[in-house]
Amino acid sequence: MAVLPISREAKGGLNVTNTSTGKHISTWGGPVMRVPGDETWHMHAALLDKGCGITSWMTNSLVVHATASNPAGPYDVKDVSLLPWSHNPGTAVAPDGRLLMFHVGDGATGQSKEVTRGRGSDGADTGGCFDGASPCGMRHGCNSTAGDSALAEEPDSSGSASSGKGCWFGRCGANISFHTATSPAGPWAPFTAPTTGEASSMSTPSPWMLQDSRGKQNGTIFLVTGGLWRAETWRGPYEKYGSVSCHGEDPYLHG
Repeated sequence: MAVLPISREAKGGLNVTNTSTGKHISTWGGPVMRVPGDETWHMHAALLDKGCGITSWMTNSLVVHATASNPAGPYDVKDVSLLPWSHNPGTAVAPDGRLLMFHVGDGATGQSKEVTRGRGSDGADTGGCFDGASPCGMRHGCNSTAGDSALAEEPDSSGSASSGKGCWFGRCGANISFHTATSPAGPWAPFTAPTTGEASSMSTPSPWMLQDSRGKQNGTIFLVTGGLWRAETWRGPYEKYGSVSCHGEDPYLHG
């Protein structure tokens, strides 16, 4: 794969400035796809709700759908694909036309943290999310006080096949959960696929549909999330592929 940057003069990227206030909005990632018969380019990106910054990803992230007439953009946000809490979307188009979105978070809670600016009893500025940035208390990994750290507490989204719940983050048991749709605009429905072994983590996932030298898919899918997984169909079951161990953040799988 020969990856080249877009022109410096290109007015590309994702248009996310708040048009009513002029304030900045923070986003993360943004895989792009095209579906058969559609000339539009579709992006799904994590957007930080309520004016917060990327350091509030564990509480205020949701996934939006944006479109453009060419791959370089600019992309305009059209709708919300997944509610908070959802982050790090990775997308793929299966041979049967089904659209797949692997991500962190269940995408269904619908409630993000609201922290507004104010004054404490001593008159000091208490901080708050503003212009696409978060105060220390809402930053994952920030040197905040014990009380503030609770704002960025990791949600308890674990589950297993035996419990009947999907797994969106952390230790997953014998299943992998994601969302599917028939259109980039959704609606996106949750789907939980079985695995042949312990899925130790559903974090920063990256899917890729296997293609031959002519770009034709046979349905096989590979997924990087806490290791490398393989399935004959997107419905699973997913099995660990080889002895690949993935340590790092935000992988990208391609062929």
